Amino acid sequence: MASTTTEGNHKGLHWIAVIAVAGLALVCFATVMKENTAAVVSLDGQRNVLTSTGTHVLEVVPDQAVILLDVNTNSSTAKEASDQNRILLNQVMASLRAQGIAESDIETTNVYLNKASRWDSKSQEYVELGYEQRTTLKVTVKDLAKAGTVLDAAISAGANGVQDISFELQPATENRYKQQALTDATKVATQKARILADAADTELGRVTSVSENSYNYVPWVYNAKQIEADAAITPTPINPQKVSISVSVTVSYELE
Repeated sequence: MASTTTEGNHKGLHWIAVIAVAGLALVCFATVMKENTAAVVSLDGQRNVLTSTGTHVLEVVPDQAVILLDVNTNSSTAKEASDQNRILLNQVMASLRAQGIAESDIETTNVYLNKASRWDSKSQEYVELGYEQRTTLKVTVKDLAKAGTVLDAAISAGANGVQDISFELQPATENRYKQQALTDATKVATQKARILADAADTELGRVTSVSENSYNYVPWVYNAKQIEADAAITPTPINPQKVSISVSVTVSYELE
């Protein structure tokens, strides 16, 4: 009986050993498969996708001008400075309307009323100079050929300061040029991708993604110093440079 029991115990230990070895083998196999699968996915991800970026810049003629005009007045009292400013402002706005500028294209962007003073180096104190008021008008001129005439009319009517003139694109015009730039930038990205694929001796597959990376629109500003230099000529000559539109696009392809 003892012999039989011992033999049974040996068989039980044998099967336990077999199961343990088999279990260890399965664990090792699973580990190897997991590592190999991760490596294959990683390699496939690197090998099967090509990404290319294209940029296109357009230099286009602006089709509107935005003028920032100041009406400045000074007086001994705040009321007088404000009253004088209102009179001149109404004259300037009437002159703008006479030039065909719509009410919606004349905006008041700033009103500043303050007590003015000057530092006297001899007495070492501030000398009061009364009150000053400045009102700023933003005037949009959609007929670019009239920009110089509109400016002269406003100055003749009482505007006594010009901050700058910005030459821009009207919204519909800007949108049209942006669409053109997007199309051209995408073509550049596609051409670059084809060149890279040929160099790598492979072929482009389907597009996996297309995205706009950046869009930049830069108006051209005619500053106050330039305006002063041309002020002796009537009408004031306005010859804007082109404005710049830049678009960057990224395209990704699967590789065959």
